[in-house]
Amino acid sequence: MAVPQYPAAPGAARRVLVVAGMHGDELASASLALHWIALAQKAGQPVHWRFIPVLKPDGLLAARPTRRDPRCWPGPAPLSGSESQFLHAQMEAFLPQRVVSIHAPYGVLDFDGPHDPTQRLDRVGVFPVSFGPYGGVQQGMPVVTTELDHALRLPLGQEKKRV
Repeated sequence: MAVPQYPAAPGAARRVLVVAGMHGDELASASLALHWIALAQKAGQPVHWRFIPVLKPDGLLAARPTRRDPRCWPGPAPLSGSESQFLHAQMEAFLPQRVVSIHAPYGVLDFDGPHDPTQRLDRVGVFPVSFGPYGGVQQGMPVVTTELDHALRLPLGQEKKRV
């Protein structure tokens, strides 16, 4: 899958990739990512952002799941799903220095990466089919996973800023 190469934003000190809507039942994550796009446009900081607000649009629009456990089924082989291939290609093309992965509904803030997290972040363990260990450990790109409290209730005013 060919991914276009984009020049870094002028004066950008770092590249940050924000991914949401990875699981079809996480409407709140997509909503928060769209809200963050507006905040990033206003921030005026030297950051080159790339947002993927809905990685799995067919899952988000599906009336009901089609597999036994569609949230956790990693596919028949690593990078076998079209969403996984797309995300992997984005990471290779953009080379983010930080990745923020927005999920729900576990209400935690997790870190995976080649170095120790700051005090505010937890390490909740390694889940072999999860994006955090893949991006943070295997690819060496620090991944902060924001798990919202609710998957279907949209974050409220202060909650959008807190996470």
